[in-house]
Amino acid sequence: GDQLRGKLHRVTGRVLERMRELGIATPNQSGFPIIEIPLAEADRVDEVGFRLQLTSAHTDEQIEHLCTVLGEVAERFKLRRTPVDDRG
Repeated sequence: GDQLRGKLHRVTGRVLERMRELGIATPNQSGFPIIEIPLAEADRVDEVGFRLQLTSAHTDEQIEHLCTVLGEVAERFKLRRTPVDDRG
């Protein structure tokens, strides 16, 4: 159990780190493996964003692919952005 929880914490941290690098905002400050990604102009569409749910079953390769896709999504769609000062 501890090993799986450790892996889940690590992969979640990797995704949150990538989001910070890209300047993608998320209300997730706890490191919980459900990550909300709000759209910048949520009032203009029916959906307000989307969520990712990570598990310890995800491989490192899948997490790195997700991190790549997040970069592509950030370029293509208007996501809520974090202020530059909050990017660490």
